[in-house]
Order: sequence, then structure tokens, then C-alpha cells
Amino acid sequence: MYPAFPIVAANQVLAAFGSAMILGEPAPLALFIWGPSRVLPVRVNSVSVTEQAFDTNLNPILAKADLSLKVLTYRELETTNPAYWVYMASFVQKEVMAAMSTVQSASAIRGMVPF
Repeated sequence: MYPAFPIVAANQVLAAFGSAMILGEPAPLALFIWGPSRVLPVRVNSVSVTEQAFDTNLNPILAKADLSLKVLTYRELETTNPAYWVYMASFVQKEVMAAMSTVQSASAIRGMVPF
């Protein structure tokens, strides 16, 4: 979710000496994986963790996490970004699954109609 600390620190030092432009450091690639054929690049908009139960040392042992994610599409990504190709692979996979579903539905309908 965050850029690597050494990059941030180096940019701060360069900026302090006036030799760096202020640019946003790139965040690491975050992927939402919800099955072998559903992997999407996402931007994490928010994370909220609510600790619900604790052990005797007050360490949390049960927590609820709420995430807000935005799927990054080919329109928002440069072709040089690996996330672009992750999205495109998911896009192709979705079309393949839709075509397979159409064929299976047509076969099921054909099997129900008496000839």
C-alpha cells in the first residue's frame, strides 16, 4: 500500500537540498485475488481494522477488517505497468468464461427442446 521507505527517505533528502522534484513515489502493485481466474490490480482506498477480542495480555485475537478497493483498468494504467497486463489477462479470462457459459447455456437449451 505504501512506497518503500528507502525511496521516500532518499527523495526527502534530495528535496531538502533542492535537487529533486516533488513526485509521488509509486506504490507497490496490489492484487485482489478471489480465485485462480480472477486476479485484478487494485488501489486500496481505505483500511479499517476493529479489534474485537483480546487475550490476557491484551493482544488482539479476533479482529474485523473493512477494505475499500478500486479496480484499476486498462484506461488508468500505462502499458509499461505490470498491473496493465494483469488487468488484460483478467479481461481476456472474463470473455473466455462468458463464451463458455453461452455455449453451455445453448447446449442446455438444445437438450431441453424436443426434436
